[in-house]
Amino acid sequence: GNNYFSARKNLDKALEIAKKINNKSIEGIIYTKTAKVQFLMNEEDQAFLSISNAIQIQREIDDYGNRAVSYNIKGVFLSTKEDYAAALEYFISAKSLFEQEGLEEHISEVTLNEAKVYIAQERYPEAKKELEKTIILASKYEQKRTLSSALIQSAKVSCALNQSKEALSQAE
Repeated sequence: GNNYFSARKNLDKALEIAKKINNKSIEGIIYTKTAKVQFLMNEEDQAFLSISNAIQIQREIDDYGNRAVSYNIKGVFLSTKEDYAAALEYFISAKSLFEQEGLEEHISEVTLNEAKVYIAQERYPEAKKELEKTIILASKYEQKRTLSSALIQSAKVSCALNQSKEALSQAE
């Protein structure tokens, strides 16, 4: 927990400086990073507040790329709390902003998060579709962590889809 504590202190200092020099873009990024640390420290209410601050600033200054990052993270927070419908909305918004900004290399992480929500909801065909996109993009951009995670999730989905096929054939 000590690492998180010092990370928080450093982020608080950085935020002070960003406000002093009136750099809104950096201020937004710091709020996003702070939100991630707060969420990991189980300070969920503060994390939601920080990510909302980030999104508000990024909206004001048309910082689309960083706003997409914040949307993806807020989606992760929401899916962790099992608010799947809201999480999917944030993932879909993040994807369209990344596409609009030509930041395709960031999309694989979002499609992976989206697939995980579909898996949690047992919506396996949709999960499969998002995982296929993830695998293509993660391969293209050599994102090994995302790729290996997508392959593992993909195996899960295949098993689930096969089980439902077998269940159907036994029901006939």
